[in-house]
Amino acid sequence: MLTHNQQTPTRSMADIANTAQLVSLWLATKRSKESHRAYENDIRCFFGFLLSENPLQVRLNDIDLRTININDVQAFADFLEVHPTITGKPLAPASRARRISAVKSLLNYGCKIKYLSFNAADDTLLPKAKDTLAERILSEMEVMTMVALTTKERDVALIQFLYYTGARACFQTITITEWRRW
Repeated sequence: MLTHNQQTPTRSMADIANTAQLVSLWLATKRSKESHRAYENDIRCFFGFLLSENPLQVRLNDIDLRTININDVQAFADFLEVHPTITGKPLAPASRARRISAVKSLLNYGCKIKYLSFNAADDTLLPKAKDTLAERILSEMEVMTMVALTTKERDVALIQFLYYTGARACFQTITITEWRRW
């Protein structure tokens, strides 16, 4: 029996020896393969920033996440805000938020399974993304114009089906791609 002054040793929930194993275990909690690719790329960008290396050449064991501190995460967030991409422009707020969120999620997962003692990214604020929902919604008039200008009955039926059912863009892409095979 333990007395009040005795403490039980902290045990981790998983047997993890290095950062690569933690990242692999964390990625396994993500369902989609596209999410795996995007999140791993975001983590590699973070590591590349910390090591001043090309993210594509970074190995996941090049950094011990237990040495990451709040300054590192905040410096990465600041870097994303001003550093130009291949196009010469900084990342959009939504892209910066996704990268920072990936780092926060990984560090949070490391804490959750007790590999890390604290989440250095916990207090890092995400950039406010521009609300573009209204820009992506077609009015009824725009849809009817598309229907009127469409010559194939199949395409008219598809446009009307997608509009009236409120299908998401990813379903529309899949449906159109599948339909073209016929």
